[in-house]
Amino acid sequence: MEQLRRWRVGAEMTPNGILRGLGFISMVVSVAWWLSFLDRVGQATGVSVEQLFREEWLCMVYTTQRCQIAYSVAELAGSLAYRPFLTWIGIGLLILSSFLSMEVVEDEYPRERREPRL
Repeated sequence: MEQLRRWRVGAEMTPNGILRGLGFISMVVSVAWWLSFLDRVGQATGVSVEQLFREEWLCMVYTTQRCQIAYSVAELAGSLAYRPFLTWIGIGLLILSSFLSMEVVEDEYPRERREPRL
């Protein structure tokens, strides 16, 4: 029982765990927002979501000229147009949490320390 309580309360409440959780949450929200955006653009233009997904996948992380057109269509349809900033925030948080989780591994066989010659 103690182990279960430690697991639920313990390791994930570190700054690293919080950053990783926020990164995953922002990525999930970003993907959901993007798919909702594609659906809205598809409804406004009569193009299937699958076709939009194949043609506009780059809009997930980068804004191109075609993405700007899709953003305009979504806004004209009364929807909140997708912007890739949330994806980049999520990626940044995941990378930062990865760096924070790195540990310095000491050499098993320490080298002999030599004094510099003058």
